[in-house]
Amino acid sequence: RPGWLIAGCCAAAAAKYIEPPFWIFYPPHAEPFGAGWNQARLLSSLSAVILIIFLIAGGGLGDFFGRRRLLLIGLAGAVAANGLLLVTTSAPWHITLRALALISDALVLPLTLAPLNIFFRGKQRGIAFAWYILATTFASLLAGQQGQFFLNLLSWRWAYLVPMTMAAVAFVLIYRNLPENYVREPHHPDALVHAGWTLLVLAALYGVLQAGIVRDWLIPVFTVVIIAGAIGLGLVFWWEMRMPGNLLRNRSIRTRDMTMLIVLGALIQLVLMGFYLPTFRYFDVVKGYGLPTRVLALLPLLVGMLLAMRTMGRIWHAQRVRRVLTIGLLLTALSVLLMAIRPLTAPYLVQDIPLALFGFSILATKTIWTNIFFRTVA
Repeated sequence: RPGWLIAGCCAAAAAKYIEPPFWIFYPPHAEPFGAGWNQARLLSSLSAVILIIFLIAGGGLGDFFGRRRLLLIGLAGAVAANGLLLVTTSAPWHITLRALALISDALVLPLTLAPLNIFFRGKQRGIAFAWYILATTFASLLAGQQGQFFLNLLSWRWAYLVPMTMAAVAFVLIYRNLPENYVREPHHPDALVHAGWTLLVLAALYGVLQAGIVRDWLIPVFTVVIIAGAIGLGLVFWWEMRMPGNLLRNRSIRTRDMTMLIVLGALIQLVLMGFYLPTFRYFDVVKGYGLPTRVLALLPLLVGMLLAMRTMGRIWHAQRVRRVLTIGLLLTALSVLLMAIRPLTAPYLVQDIPLALFGFSILATKTIWTNIFFRTVA
């Protein structure tokens, strides 16, 4: 039942992305030039690097001990953590249970895309990837809004009802529809080296991006960067010493291609959030839309993504995937430019086209990127 398998993987990943961010419950203090929000973004990105370390570990455990088994354990942990968050009343327990949820998410996220790559072929794989990206993108965009909705309507604890429910539904779907699968033993070294190289590149990229703004957070930020880089470098050199010859040259890993793909993937995600947050704040502050209206105002994004889904067959079978990826990136840049130069007093309909164009281009770009990434690490 391939449709239910896609639904299970999408629900499992979306359950993590729709968890409300910390700033919903602990908003930053007002400071000149938005410095409070800079600190909030820094802490958020710092937790993201820690999550990446756990993701690498979770993906490796799933490759070796069974993806279905680890995926079910992670989903059970997410249901338990979010369920306990519904009844907790103190900030320390809130932070502790969020840490437990983060560890559970690390078992889930890296194992949700692999089944789609394994059990689908050709156009079906492209459609599966596109549904996955659509679900996770919208879940991440709506995370803060559903958290704010429950915070205003009931209390902050109820903001975890949606991720708990989605994780429970995903558990049932994965249990019924996903057979157990592993990485074949001859590919164990490649799996570890891919994980190590990914962690090393992301740690370096994060250090470069944060170097100019850390200041008061210099020690914790670069401690995390050094630890992450050391783990990644250690994995690479450990297998370098165990395997005959030069591992990075003689094995199937392609370091240059991997590095370019990792950096490109990180930049695509930065563009997504960098486009979404100012747009949502514009609807909130300049236009004065209420919460339901702000969510409805983003519908052109969904329309653009659904249009990309309809053309996914042609996009997927394109012979020159690099050209398609380049066109997608250029369309993304064009949509961002159109939103940047629009007059602040422009009517809402003026923004429909760049919003829809951004939705179309970002889904097509991320889907093609995912396809190229799996081809590279295969």
